[in-house]
Amino acid sequence: WEKGQWTAHVMNNPQPPGERGQKRASEGINVKHGYIEYESGLPADGHHVKAIHQLAKAFYTDLDKRGAAPSTWSDLSGDERQRFEQQMEEAYPELALCQDHWKANAIATAQYPAWIQTRSRRAGKQKLKM
Repeated sequence: WEKGQWTAHVMNNPQPPGERGQKRASEGINVKHGYIEYESGLPADGHHVKAIHQLAKAFYTDLDKRGAAPSTWSDLSGDERQRFEQQMEEAYPELALCQDHWKANAIATAQYPAWIQTRSRRAGKQKLKM
């Protein structure tokens, strides 16, 4: 998929109503990331997507430990973004089945805001305890 093709596909094929999120993902259903497909064209299941998310979160945590975690994903340095794309695509080659690494970056743009917000809340609570 090219990103524009995927966007058009989603607009023309809306997700049917029903349960979303953690419950379906825990049952192995890929709810939010249908663009993650194997080379065969079959979509990745929810368990596989969860593993991808875990690797991405490990990357964010590493950024944070090194003092390089930006407040927004778009503020990430080019070198760090390239490192993220390479790490994600090496571990999960299906993320490389696109132009300009948009699949790896789509994971981050969907996930990073919640991760950084949670990290910021935890950091604030720790400051209060000191």
